[in-house]
Amino acid sequence: GMLKELSLPLDLDLTLQLAVGYKRLTFFSKSYDEKVTIDLHLHYRRENMGYELSGLFIAESKGSRQLHSPFNNLMRDHRVKQSSFSKYCYGVYQLIPTVKKNNFKPLEHKLEKLIVFIAKLIIDLVSLTVLVRYVYLKHHHRTDLMLTFYSFNVIVFFISYLLNRVELSTGAAFGLFAIFSMLRYRTEGISAKDMTYLFLCIALGLVMAVSGGSFGEHLVLATFILALTYLLEKGWVGGKRSTMTIVFEKPELIHPSRREELIQELEQRTGFKISHVEVGDIDYLKDSVILTVHHERA
Repeated sequence: GMLKELSLPLDLDLTLQLAVGYKRLTFFSKSYDEKVTIDLHLHYRRENMGYELSGLFIAESKGSRQLHSPFNNLMRDHRVKQSSFSKYCYGVYQLIPTVKKNNFKPLEHKLEKLIVFIAKLIIDLVSLTVLVRYVYLKHHHRTDLMLTFYSFNVIVFFISYLLNRVELSTGAAFGLFAIFSMLRYRTEGISAKDMTYLFLCIALGLVMAVSGGSFGEHLVLATFILALTYLLEKGWVGGKRSTMTIVFEKPELIHPSRREELIQELEQRTGFKISHVEVGDIDYLKDSVILTVHHERA
């Protein structure tokens, strides 16, 4: 049918060299003379070999010669630059080893960097979600720090990834670390444990962005950080103990000879199994004393 319409002889000895497949979405503009096609799920087949280009789609504007068409404006707003790409040539590059490939190396390098960046970002965000949702919230139930955790992680990830592409001196690296270290001393209303989780979020973003290992190494490292944090939070490492500060109105019980009576009084009031008590400031005018109580977690 098609060969007859093209006026080609039917006895041609044709051999399949490369099969190119993809899914195409086509959009037509009602206001502009413009058609936009999006090709995705690009895959190739040659004899017993195959290759799939996942995580990438090719968008092309056709018909419109206007520089400020809706599609061109959208790409410009998202800082997507125009480039040329041949689906067939890329398939030849991947599956036909006899073809010279020097001209394809810049394109392959760009694609590899894009895939690595997306994979690192996905691992980072999944690890952060597990840390915050299934470790932090499960034990502390404080949701007002979610924006802080995610914002710091994403900002540190992007800054570290961009800075990792240029050489940093030792002084610049220590300066970057010092900026984040000062947060501990300039932030009010956040406990030491919440600040620890904040540093874990920063560390995840930093490590995922600058680490040059394989994806498997990234997963192992993230899993180790999450597992260690979970074990420490559950008390499996270091014991299931916690500390609280109490203003106590019976300073006469702090005498060493009445320590057992003091512990019994505190256990009766708090309901916790107390291991030991540390005495802080004593105010005899107000008849009170500040106690640091170490107890087993409920």
